[in-house]
Amino acid sequence: MDENQNVFMAKVTEQAERYDDMKAYVMAVIESEGVKRPLTSEERHLFSVAYKNIVGVRRAALRVISGMEDRLNDDEEESEAKTRKSSILKEYRDIVEKEVVTICGDVDRIVREQLLPKVGAEDEKDVNQVKVFYHKMIGDYHRYLAEMYSNDNPDRPTAIDASRAAYKEAMNAGKDLGPLNSVYLGLVLNFSVFYYELEEDVKEACRLAREAFDAAYAVMDEDPNENKESALIMQLLRDNLTLWSAEDRD
Repeated sequence: MDENQNVFMAKVTEQAERYDDMKAYVMAVIESEGVKRPLTSEERHLFSVAYKNIVGVRRAALRVISGMEDRLNDDEEESEAKTRKSSILKEYRDIVEKEVVTICGDVDRIVREQLLPKVGAEDEKDVNQVKVFYHKMIGDYHRYLAEMYSNDNPDRPTAIDASRAAYKEAMNAGKDLGPLNSVYLGLVLNFSVFYYELEEDVKEACRLAREAFDAAYAVMDEDPNENKESALIMQLLRDNLTLWSAEDRD
């Protein structure tokens, strides 16, 4: 199929919630073009959605498995059956974790090697916004790895460092996008979550979220085209601020 047909099928499989198929169609677009041109806004969206859902299913599975392990550990009765169940759960968690590692590694490689080098080609508009989009993706997927790893896992600090570096690169690229830009606000939302969950730095998470929220709120009426998506992200920022600020006061 040509690239238009692959894009069409990516949208079809998105609606059908067949995200592995969706990824295959998007990758066909990426790989068919080689280094000829950057992805369009629509293609970037499809790439992001495919991988977000593919990794999201596995992240949700890990939360379920962890909950089952916790409930099993809460059972004070020791038995052969309990030991066997614990072993089975650990084996399955290891399988899912390896899948997450592979997915996150694929995203990092594709973005760095195939997508970022194309940014700016053919007089592409909004170059900085596209850079923010891609560096944010790198930060997100390393954050997923860091969240998954236990505190004593030697790979956790590496994932945290890689996530932080990517988010900072994205923040640097997005400093001139404007406070109401939805891509920039989405970056701030995720970077503040990084500070809260991985760095356990409540003050920095609140500072980052509050500054972005206040700056966007001050100019909301100036750009109605950005309002809908930006307003949704601003609501998420405010919800987090409410929760985190109360925790910081405590």
